[in-house]
Amino acid sequence: MLAQDVFEPASTLALLERERATYVSCWTQASQAMADHPDFAKRDLSSVRGGTMLQALPPERRPSETDLTPNLLGMTETGGPHTMVEVPDTPLPTERRGSFGIPLPGVVQHRIVDAGGVEVAPGQHGEIQVRGQILMNGIYKQERHEVFSPDGWYSTGDRGWFDDAGHLHFAGRASALIKTAGSNVSPAEVESVLDAMPGVLHSFVVGLPHPVRGQVVAAAIVPSHGADLSTEAVIAHAKRNLSSFKVPTLVAVIAEDELPMLPTGKVDRQGLVRLLADGLTRISDAPDRLLS
Repeated sequence: MLAQDVFEPASTLALLERERATYVSCWTQASQAMADHPDFAKRDLSSVRGGTMLQALPPERRPSETDLTPNLLGMTETGGPHTMVEVPDTPLPTERRGSFGIPLPGVVQHRIVDAGGVEVAPGQHGEIQVRGQILMNGIYKQERHEVFSPDGWYSTGDRGWFDDAGHLHFAGRASALIKTAGSNVSPAEVESVLDAMPGVLHSFVVGLPHPVRGQVVAAAIVPSHGADLSTEAVIAHAKRNLSSFKVPTLVAVIAEDELPMLPTGKVDRQGLVRLLADGLTRISDAPDRLLS
C-alpha cells in the first residue's frame, strides 16, 4: 500500500509511476487534478488496472458514461463499504446504471423502510437500514435502544431502493432533501442529471432558504477542462430531463478551486450554501426569476 502525507499532483503521479501502482483510490477532485497536470501525459501509468482514477485505467476498463462507474456505499458506522460490486473494476452493465452493488454476502443485511419503519418492496424508495457483523457496537454516550431497533437494525439516514436483482441504488441523505413549495427534491437525483450533461465535470446541488417556497434548488457546476458552459445551457438541460419543481432556480458555474472543501477532501455543503446564497441575495430583486 502506497500513501502520501500531503497530496500534490506532480509528486503523486511520480509515485504511481515509480512504484508501478496497480490500483488508485482517491477523491474525484484529486483524480481530475492529476489528469489536468502537464506531467500526466509524460508518466507511464500502464500498471494501473483498477480504482477510482478513471483517466489512468486501460480504455477497455473505462466506463463510457459516468453512472456506469462501479461504486460502493459505506459509512463510518459500518467500518467502510457495506456493499460490493460483483465484477470489480469494470464498467457496470447498462441495466445496473447508477447502482452501488449488493450487500456483502454473509456479512451485512439491508432493508428499505418507509417513514413508519415498515419494509417496502423492491423498486420503492425509503431509508436504508443495515445490520450485521461489520456494524458498530454502539455510539458513545447513547443507549442501545436509541441507536438500534430491538432486532438490531441501524437507520443510516441514507435514502435508496433495491432493483429486482437486489442491487442497491443510493438516492441521497434523508436530511439533505430539499423541501420547495411542499415538494421534496433529492439533490442526488438532480446531480445525476446535471453530471450527465456534456462539459460538466461535477455538479453539487443544495437547498437555499426562500421566504415563499421555504427552499429553492441551487446548483454549483464545475465545467470539464476546457469546456465553455453557460448557466442558460445548464438550466435548459435540466428542464429537458427533470420535473419543473426540480430544475435549479440558481445555477453558478465555478472553477474547481473555488469549491469550499472540508479537510476530508469532500465538498463543504454548508459552505456551498453560503457561497450560493450570496448569489441569491444579488438577484433577490428579481422575484420572477426566483419563482419561475
